[in-house]
Amino acid sequence: CSQGTKERISKMFNKVDQLSVSSYDTAWVAMVPCLDSPRLPYFPQCLNWVLENQHPDGSWGLTHHDRHPFLLKDTLSSTLASILALKKWNIGEQHVNKGLQFVTSNLASATDMKQHNPIGFDIIFPEGMGNAQDWQDVMKYQRQNGSLFNSPASTAAVAAHLLDSNCLDYLHLVLQRFGNTVLLSFVIPTAYPLDIYTQLCMVDSLESLGIARHFTSEIESVLHKTYSCWLIKDEHTFLDIATCAMAFRILCMHGYDISADVLAQYSDREGFLSNTLAGYLKDTGAALNQNTRLLTGRFLPALVHYAS
Repeated sequence: CSQGTKERISKMFNKVDQLSVSSYDTAWVAMVPCLDSPRLPYFPQCLNWVLENQHPDGSWGLTHHDRHPFLLKDTLSSTLASILALKKWNIGEQHVNKGLQFVTSNLASATDMKQHNPIGFDIIFPEGMGNAQDWQDVMKYQRQNGSLFNSPASTAAVAAHLLDSNCLDYLHLVLQRFGNTVLLSFVIPTAYPLDIYTQLCMVDSLESLGIARHFTSEIESVLHKTYSCWLIKDEHTFLDIATCAMAFRILCMHGYDISADVLAQYSDREGFLSNTLAGYLKDTGAALNQNTRLLTGRFLPALVHYAS
């Protein structure tokens, strides 16, 4: 690992929240109406971004340069959300028509099993064509920061229907964090905050590559932060299945004495083991502590079923 590479990776630990633009989330935020003037957008800067960032083929999202042939489902979701945003405010008729042409010509990709399936696509894409959600029921998942699952798109969808002040405060926070008032660029990431999960992924990757020894101080800092969050039952760690499972595994592998009881809340959810535990609670060959053995014993039948 060269010195230059080490320095670049080390700096990445402090830039984990600098996420790329999400056309999908920006479009959803653009759909939120004003509290006192429901015929006007609450975040017109996001609506302007949608107007200014359609691709020549009529799509929104990844450019042709960045778009893999098997990522069309992601592009379809972003394009459909952008069309909905423009239609909601009755602007950009040409943009809408081009977008609809793109969706129509690529609709077969929505059911193509070879295409990469973004998380929740089977729910998100049909929901973009209708309105079948009980929005009041969704509010039970609202977090202390006002968001739904730390997702700007999910939070904006709720805000657009309920005009919840805490949802709006969260969206304001995201815009302040990622907006550029000089360039008049107001774009939204796909999730915020995401620092704990992203840093844990970095630690996991460095250990898998066998170069973790070059980043001892950075990894220790992440472990200390994660352990502190675990002790106070931080909602950003415990309420997200992937973050919770990865935090548990990495802390255990580094000798932290933590309980597996927190994972019991997910044990009865169909598909949890195959989709999450099998990925994040993998045995990397190190000695497992008592909590890990307990967890493995509790979930062993499901893990065996998944492996077969």
